Amino acid sequence: MLKGDTLGYAYLAARYRGRTEQASGSLIHIRKAQAAPIESLIIDAWPPQSGTGDPTPENVRDFSGITSVTLYVSPTPDPDDATTYTLDWTDEGENYGVYIDALTGAAVADKTVNTYSDKTGFGVLAGAPAWFHWITPGVASADRAKLSLCNQAVFRTGNPVGPYFTLRKGGTGDYFELSKMDESESLDDLDTRFGDNPLEICYSSGTIDLEDPDFEITPIAPLTLAGENYIWVDNGFLTCTYKSAI
Repeated sequence: MLKGDTLGYAYLAARYRGRTEQASGSLIHIRKAQAAPIESLIIDAWPPQSGTGDPTPENVRDFSGITSVTLYVSPTPDPDDATTYTLDWTDEGENYGVYIDALTGAAVADKTVNTYSDKTGFGVLAGAPAWFHWITPGVASADRAKLSLCNQAVFRTGNPVGPYFTLRKGGTGDYFELSKMDESESLDDLDTRFGDNPLEICYSSGTIDLEDPDFEITPIAPLTLAGENYIWVDNGFLTCTYKSAI
């Protein structure tokens, strides 16, 4: 390598070392970071569900309220290797999840759980005979609706038959749809289907404005580790800005 090339590489390395990067997801994997404070961290905490596996009418996974969320920063995906940070809002009472600026403590309680024990409010649209639909006012946005959870179905798009649900944007409002278990299932069958195990759906409602929070909690000051990092919360999604070492 020519001397000039070496100097050029050193210049570029110095210029880009420490630049900020952003990553999002339920598990963030950073290949090479500096040992430095995380520059911004938004946590979208959702409620835990009972049991394991995909929720179905035969594998009902009900929701639990929460009063805290734990952040894990680890050199491996193993929580035993992690440094943990806890955000706690016990004094504000239990809810079904919050949207938090972890570095300032601003929090919006934006999750709602609706429960249905019979067919009341459900219908079938002529253009979508494989789905039951019901109006759901106040869904924050189509993008955030994709994060919705159900105790008896998983979120899907398209028109499958099975235990799925989805969100439609209608002219008179937003509405969720629940797929039929088979083509012969009727509205009256929902009385039986929901009678023993009521349908629950958790979704983000209202407008999220961290400049006007519902409450404030004690913030945290997490650090990335030098080198490889795995960052996650016990139940939810993250958007993180950090100092790269590449």
